[in-house]
Amino acid sequence: MALPPEPIEELLEQASLVVEAEVVEVISTGMKPPEKKAPKGYTSTGQQNASQQVALAIKRVLRGTLPAGGAARVEVKKPVGAYTLREGSAGAFLLDDEGRGLVILGRYGPDTYTVRSVEETLRAST
Repeated sequence: MALPPEPIEELLEQASLVVEAEVVEVISTGMKPPEKKAPKGYTSTGQQNASQQVALAIKRVLRGTLPAGGAARVEVKKPVGAYTLREGSAGAFLLDDEGRGLVILGRYGPDTYTVRSVEETLRAST
């Protein structure tokens, strides 16, 4: 059975930057993680997808400050996880700087939470 998404409040506590953005380029894709074996008929087997380095076109900053003087395009890492990003993937990206560049937070990517729900949660927390 798949894990549910993390509560938005927990991810926002970890995020140093929250943006509305769109993937404009998949720069690189890491090695595919080993395939998990599951009994026949299982649909939720915990398969993971490779990490990716992607370029985001920033539409709006919802919280935080963009690196490099507010560039409209930033490169971020998508860790190994249950989703894959493609050009055109868009939504609210919750990002953290782990000392080696910006990393996307959350199990299932930018379409887990609507931009509106992120904005409402941010307003409620201030």
